[in-house]
Amino acid sequence: MMASSTRQLLLIVCFQLIIAADSWIIEDISTKSRLNRPNVVLGRSLSSERSTPYYEERNDLKYTMSGIALPQVAGHRERQTQIHGIPVENQEKHDRRAKINSRRIEKRGRPAAKHTRPAEKHSRPTEKHSRPAEKHSRPAERHSRPTERHSSSSADSKKSSVVNYADKECVVQKVFPVNSGIPCNLTTTQTPMFVYFSFDDAITPWNIRFYRQLFSDEHRNPDGCPIRATFFNSHHNTQYGLLQELWQLKHEVASHSISHRGPSTWWSINATQQDWYDEIVGQRDNIHRQTAAAAGSRGGIPIAEIQGMRAPFLALGGDLQFGMLERNGFLYDSSIPNNNNHPSWPFTLHEPSAMNGPICRSPYCPVEPHNVWEVVMNVYFMNESGSVTPCSMIDGCRPRNGRLGALRFLRANFQRHYDDKVPFGINMHAAWFAFEGYLDAMNSFIGEMLERNDVYIVPIRKLIEWIKHPLTISKMNEIRFSC
Repeated sequence: MMASSTRQLLLIVCFQLIIAADSWIIEDISTKSRLNRPNVVLGRSLSSERSTPYYEERNDLKYTMSGIALPQVAGHRERQTQIHGIPVENQEKHDRRAKINSRRIEKRGRPAAKHTRPAEKHSRPTEKHSRPAEKHSRPAERHSRPTERHSSSSADSKKSSVVNYADKECVVQKVFPVNSGIPCNLTTTQTPMFVYFSFDDAITPWNIRFYRQLFSDEHRNPDGCPIRATFFNSHHNTQYGLLQELWQLKHEVASHSISHRGPSTWWSINATQQDWYDEIVGQRDNIHRQTAAAAGSRGGIPIAEIQGMRAPFLALGGDLQFGMLERNGFLYDSSIPNNNNHPSWPFTLHEPSAMNGPICRSPYCPVEPHNVWEVVMNVYFMNESGSVTPCSMIDGCRPRNGRLGALRFLRANFQRHYDDKVPFGINMHAAWFAFEGYLDAMNSFIGEMLERNDVYIVPIRKLIEWIKHPLTISKMNEIRFSC
């Protein structure tokens, strides 16, 4: 009995010693876990006190596309994390994502390889990008065809905008700045000398007799075409049947307002843009309607043929006037006197500041750019008794000695333009012919100019056409340019 009880007591003592030893070991491990942060086993620390998943406490972890957390520090913890893989709390989420990815792979016709899923995930975007690359290759081919089409069309447009003459070619002038001189660097011997007549106000039985005499078919340009003029027409007193007659003879008709109302300052100071529209566009429409009524079945002057204007009294309306012209499709204005000693070519109003001062000295010159041509009125100089008098229009100068004085006056001003082949505008009212000898002087002067082989008397619109499409004299005669 004693032996058996002793044996039992020894067993109890040994059992208690084992329990005590186990508690010391666990306590020691727990202390180390707080100090050294033990390795992760299935996502939890060995300490019973730490039930929070380890990866939630780490701020130095980064997650790869495969979902494995990789710490940014080196050592055994990085290796251990790579070995053990996904934390336990995130395992179900990872498995669901893996199943979804495997289904997507199977739908695309590729077997879902379990162990190579991360590799496939990386390879799939590469394949996906390769397909759009093929898709983009087709539009590239599609864009290549328009490129060819544009290149051919641009070549065609270049051909259409190039004028060949002699051994040169010249691009059509769309913008012709102030003081450009002869376009396309033509020499003076290649350049025709243009002369244009412009007459203001109404067409009546009294003044049309002068026009019939001056512009008869006896006076012809070097290319064999009859000379023609431009008529800036205002409504008051106009007989539109006579105006229709002039247009049918290939003269140009332009707008000079309906009322031609005074005083002259009204146009610059009081006229609104609507006033300019009513007067200038209104007369353009009026010319079309009235000539159509006068011509009957022959038809009137088309609106598209009326492309120019001149302000009454040469009173400028600034940007109100020129903005109205641009918006209503007019080609040119001819209202600005050039008081400079040097005659000017017509130019476009893309840089009006270049003309303000040297050419246009009115306080109502345009300031803003406009897509309109300005055919400036180069002034005339009359030398009488040692004094030089400038005139904006021919009838502003009244030379003495009748026919001979008028002829000398015309010759001198023509020569001032002819030296540099600057177009010579004869801007006037028919009232000038009422003075004795003046009509005869003008008729003789026309004959003298046409005796030269390089003088062409054309309407203003024809002059602008030439500036935009310059031709040599020989080419003009070949195609009969002024007809």
